[in-house]
Amino acid sequence: MAWNNNFTMQDLFMNPALKNVVPQFGRREPVQQVYSFAEQKRQVKEYLRGLLSAIESGEILKVKGQQPDILERVREAKTTIEQLFNSMPSIAKNLRANTRVYLPFATSEQIRNISTPDGKIAVLRAIIDNVNFNPNFKSLDTITRDMPPINFYRLQSKWMREVGYRN
Repeated sequence: MAWNNNFTMQDLFMNPALKNVVPQFGRREPVQQVYSFAEQKRQVKEYLRGLLSAIESGEILKVKGQQPDILERVREAKTTIEQLFNSMPSIAKNLRANTRVYLPFATSEQIRNISTPDGKIAVLRAIIDNVNFNPNFKSLDTITRDMPPINFYRLQSKWMREVGYRN
């Protein structure tokens, strides 16, 4: 899989064509470091609607499929969604700076055409890996507080080799 840095944060998070794959922020709205619980709930609900191909009916999402399958998809997405919103200060800073992101996709059409929940979650995980390990994000202090530096640098160098990171 060939990784590249063709995309910027705004290409991903401020692109209505990708709303079913990546949570969106309005171009005209100021990006905030922290969002209210109500706003996070709205964004997560909107993301789950796209992830599960659900139909919104008032306050609930209607999803086709068997309950155990749907619950499993939500459980798989839960950790990734939590990591994304817990990284909001870094994401906001890098949205403003329009930092380049390393992803295994060449065009936004490839991302837009992802239809499986696993594929959509994989895109978010790749973005979160950029937040955690990409030196261009200047947010490395957030993850190094959670693990010993030796482990972090080992994981970071593994990520850099995998994506072909260059200064």
